[in-house]
Amino acid sequence: MRISVNDWLEDQLNHNLIPNLSEFIKIDNQSREFDPAWATNGKLERAVSFCLEWAKKQEIKNANFSMEKAEGKTPLLFGTVDTPDAKTTVMFYGHLDKQPPLSGWADGLGPYTPVLKDGFLYGRGSLDDGYAFFMSVLIVKALQIANRLRFRVVFFFETDEESGSNDVPYYLEKLKDRDKTPDTIFIADLGGFDASTFYLTQSIRGSVK
Repeated sequence: MRISVNDWLEDQLNHNLIPNLSEFIKIDNQSREFDPAWATNGKLERAVSFCLEWAKKQEIKNANFSMEKAEGKTPLLFGTVDTPDAKTTVMFYGHLDKQPPLSGWADGLGPYTPVLKDGFLYGRGSLDDGYAFFMSVLIVKALQIANRLRFRVVFFFETDEESGSNDVPYYLEKLKDRDKTPDTIFIADLGGFDASTFYLTQSIRGSVK
């Protein structure tokens, strides 16, 4: 039986993305300014490893995923998908570190306790910004299934965004021969006015050279 891409995406949302994003929420990883022991407790590496292993299970053709690390640097999840005859490169950027837990959560909710309620998934990383990696990988997989993937893909997911993205320049320089110069950068980390409308913005805070 042939399944449509829309049906496949709905199935992935309910049986792949939400369950695995829920597991990701349980990891209490934070960036350097909010976790003084980030360099030794392994929580950032645990978050990257979880996403890395999940990505490998998606069986994306011509994909290569890795964790990049260096002394004194927060880890990075890096990946590429080579597409035959591709003339352009699209980079998916996001971050896997989470906002500080803070206090004031409603009864039954918490920063590292995933709760699916009234169609919303609560917990740190469900919105800003853990979902972006899962979503980006599934978008590429869906394009491959539909035979519509026409560009080379780069995944660039850091773990220090909440503390200022200190290590992004280092990794961009280190990986410049592998990420090359993307023609488009797709960032699923901007605001919208409500939860029922799909928003597309054309600029970001800061600049890209």
